[in-house]
Amino acid sequence: MARRRYQKGSLLPKYGLPTNGLWVGRWREDVIQSDGTIARPYKWEVLGTVEDYPTRKLALRALEARLSTINSPTYKARPTATFAEFAKRWETTVLSQHKPSTQSSTCSQLRKWLLPQLGSIALKDLDGQRLQAFVSNCRCNAKTIRNLVATLRMMWNSARAWGYVAHDPFDGLVLPKRGLVQTFSFSLEEIKYIIDSASEPYKTFYAILA
Repeated sequence: MARRRYQKGSLLPKYGLPTNGLWVGRWREDVIQSDGTIARPYKWEVLGTVEDYPTRKLALRALEARLSTINSPTYKARPTATFAEFAKRWETTVLSQHKPSTQSSTCSQLRKWLLPQLGSIALKDLDGQRLQAFVSNCRCNAKTIRNLVATLRMMWNSARAWGYVAHDPFDGLVLPKRGLVQTFSFSLEEIKYIIDSASEPYKTFYAILA
């Protein structure tokens, strides 16, 4: 079996100078293509600003930490998919096993909220920061946001089991607090009027209930 090459990585541009005040790292990473073959395309990622890492040496240290998972002896190439591509497979193989009411509500969540905002993002790039931004930008009530996150958790469990991801973007996620539910109630004067106006046996029932 061929030995996997250790990924040292490099800083962009060629001489490792910050670009527009940002340190950008580049490396190769094994990925499983849709046809099952393994490719090693270049990957790049913003590591931080010059304020975060004042020197090239510190930026390289951050890049090495980023590559620690890839350079681990237990690392295996993972299949790649955007959230939209994965959602399509998940609907067919997992959601289809749930009851019709769950399928209907989940498909509505995907169509209205999840796919428009997350569909183009690769699963491996859906980290805690992106997920927190999604929660913060959702223009819906707290209950709906919590339901969306619950659906994402269910999908993420499948993505992890199928080898698409290994990280947990939900760690540290802050959700909006549930607002107090306002319920209607009669005033004491209204209750007295209802009881006095009722005839038996309802008058007795209303009085017991009050």
